[in-house]
Amino acid sequence: MRTYTVHLAPGFRPDAAAGARAAEVVLVREGFSFPAFLFTGFWALFHRLWLAAALILAVTLALTAVEEGLRLGGGTRAALGICFSLGIGFFGPDWRRAKLAKKGWRDWGVIAADDEDAALRRFWDEVSPGGGSGFGPDSGRRPAEPLPRRFAERAGYAAGPRPEAGTMPGAAP
Repeated sequence: MRTYTVHLAPGFRPDAAAGARAAEVVLVREGFSFPAFLFTGFWALFHRLWLAAALILAVTLALTAVEEGLRLGGGTRAALGICFSLGIGFFGPDWRRAKLAKKGWRDWGVIAADDEDAALRRFWDEVSPGGGSGFGPDSGRRPAEPLPRRFAERAGYAAGPRPEAGTMPGAAP
């Protein structure tokens, strides 16, 4: 299970139209970012982290100059490059959260889910007016459009008849 932090745009309103609401929520995955590790500068540019991208370029150029000046071998150069990329992989998500906070986005909290879509569904179930969207796993209702069985089971929707409230199937009385 993955953990995400939820960030809300300034002036977020859960009762706004669905298109406007989607643009007002950003999920940032906790922990190591493999794309940030592999694509360092491009990853920073993709997430509009302009200062981080400039610093990554500057540090990369400085490392190259130091490596050339010291006439380091290929193995040492590779190790330095991997260590630098590891640092970006570990700290990249924190840079995204800091940029969102600086722009006035509010940190709503943490959500654990199998993937980003499930985390968004869980978030919208929490914040929708009336205490949820009415389609959560405990609501007893189904979405208007049926979900494929594999998605329904991952989201927590029961396949088949729902048990009575307060009972657990297969449990001894």
